[in-house]
Amino acid sequence: MSKRTKVRILGLALSLLAIGAVAGLTLAVTTALGITFKSATVAEVTKGSSPGGPFLFTGRDHLAVCVDVAKLDSSIASTAKDRVESAMQEVTKDPAWKPSGLGTAPVTIDLGCPRPPWVLEPKVKVINLGKKGIYTEPMPIVDQPSQYRTYVYVIPTEEFAANFGDGSPEATQEFITYGDQGTGVAVALYLTQDRLDDAEYMTEWMTKAVGLRAATQ
Repeated sequence: MSKRTKVRILGLALSLLAIGAVAGLTLAVTTALGITFKSATVAEVTKGSSPGGPFLFTGRDHLAVCVDVAKLDSSIASTAKDRVESAMQEVTKDPAWKPSGLGTAPVTIDLGCPRPPWVLEPKVKVINLGKKGIYTEPMPIVDQPSQYRTYVYVIPTEEFAANFGDGSPEATQEFITYGDQGTGVAVALYLTQDRLDDAEYMTEWMTKAVGLRAATQ
């Protein structure tokens, strides 16, 4: 079996699993719960780091989330970030939060993402597996993972319907290969603008996007 074939097969399996790992947040305030959110700084991913851990890659030292929009008015991004921050306030109350290791350092939530939404790239073929998630060909292979474990994109309703339908709104956003193996090291959560004001939905899917719950639950 060729390396390319192995990566494709492994990528399909991992794209269904990478959606269930852990991420983070940042605000410049301390909440009533004593949770401090700060602005993210670019954490250099050093050579010798490996996949794994609560942040999906050992080169990351904290849980980081970025928020962006695609094919929509850029002003929506600020509102989206506010809604993600509110949702994450609820996520940190989850009983699984402390045991997960996600809160070992301040979580960061940043406006703007370093990579475009992979699912919307023209060269990408999206295979919708329904509740099991999204698989893409090719996989979003990167030379060096970013500091973000979780990306959040707000996209047009028609784009969302075409790519996700009634299935899981998550997909692998960063994928690395090493030797003849590969794994997802970042997940993207896709939202439509109308979902931003649905607090229950936002909390549910941010809980999954950071890995406290599997996306298929």
